[in-house]
Amino acid sequence: MEQPSLRAGRLELVPLGDEHLELEVLLDSDPEVMRYLGGRARPREEVVVAHRRRMDDARRNPGLGFWVGFDDDGFVGWWILRPPYGPDQPKVDGEAELGYRLLRDRWGRGYASEGSRELLRYGFDEVGLERIFAQTLTVNLGSRATMASLGLTFARAFPSSHDEPGAEYGEVEYEIRPADWRAFVPVKRPRLVVFDLDNTLIDRDGAFRAWAEWWVEKEGLGPDALAWLLAEDEGGFKPREELFAGVKAFGVERSVEELVDEYDREHPLFTSVEPEVLEGIARLREAGWRVAVITNGGVVQQSRKLEHTGIGAAVDYACISESAGVRKPDRRIFALAAEQTGARLEGGWMVGDHPAYDILGGINAGMRTIQVGHHHEGPKADHHLDSVMAAFDVILS
Repeated sequence: MEQPSLRAGRLELVPLGDEHLELEVLLDSDPEVMRYLGGRARPREEVVVAHRRRMDDARRNPGLGFWVGFDDDGFVGWWILRPPYGPDQPKVDGEAELGYRLLRDRWGRGYASEGSRELLRYGFDEVGLERIFAQTLTVNLGSRATMASLGLTFARAFPSSHDEPGAEYGEVEYEIRPADWRAFVPVKRPRLVVFDLDNTLIDRDGAFRAWAEWWVEKEGLGPDALAWLLAEDEGGFKPREELFAGVKAFGVERSVEELVDEYDREHPLFTSVEPEVLEGIARLREAGWRVAVITNGGVVQQSRKLEHTGIGAAVDYACISESAGVRKPDRRIFALAAEQTGARLEGGWMVGDHPAYDILGGINAGMRTIQVGHHHEGPKADHHLDSVMAAFDVILS
């Protein structure tokens, strides 16, 4: 049986050929794409070896192999449907492995699922396979979510034979059989919008200035102390212990621990949210989106901001890094938000002011991204807007 070209929604899937080698080199040159596939970018010579092996696989197994995916804008990635291969895949007739690898700028747009659904249909209906399975590292929550969305169910966990970061936690295998595939009716989970809190939903820097003016006057300090606080705050990124250790040079006698504790209780009272922001959140939820806040910071300070502004009650879920045990830009904190809201990251949005935390985190999670304001430079977002208010219209459009 000759390996055919296939059509999957927006995708044209064509059998891998020598003319696609440079596309494979491009794909494997991105260390983020390869994060769970060796943990590093592959040099060209390694990709050439892998390409030859893939071509040999297709020749030995008619009808199966690798497909290269294209949409109207060009190359998207590749998909595989091949017989069991390697030390972690027992050789069983009638079985095949499903896999995919996409350019990073195509993550979060439904392409992985789109191409995989067509290969499942092809594998069962045309090839006559009896079982299709997929494997990934246990920590690769995004890929596991894609497998589950296709109807594959958990089959086993096993030690990994690889050595990339995360391999120490082992691998998992998901599976599906023809009867399950034909009976599967996917439950489309709602999409997720994640907002940063400080300098995104609220004017954190403005609140800090208001608190500092009040505090300096309360403490009987002069304008030099106010200027020092505003200069040393660093947008909230300087550890508060360091900040208040410096404050003591102005004659404040209380301990650093006492000052930090007071600050954590007092500063949130100076935060506020524009009514239009709460209305925008409500519009998103009415339109079927799940809305979460993910904020890097301490539980005391951030939870009081969420409560004082009413944002905590306005969203479906609020996640504070200290309580989660993981921080942006780690994609695990986004997976946690998706799990807690019953939503999917695929097709979702991350909105924040900081490229290195918010935008990179959204990219890592496979979400589309919006940067608001001009506080920082870093990874480029899909949209760059002056304020969060404009983000609501972009998402709803």
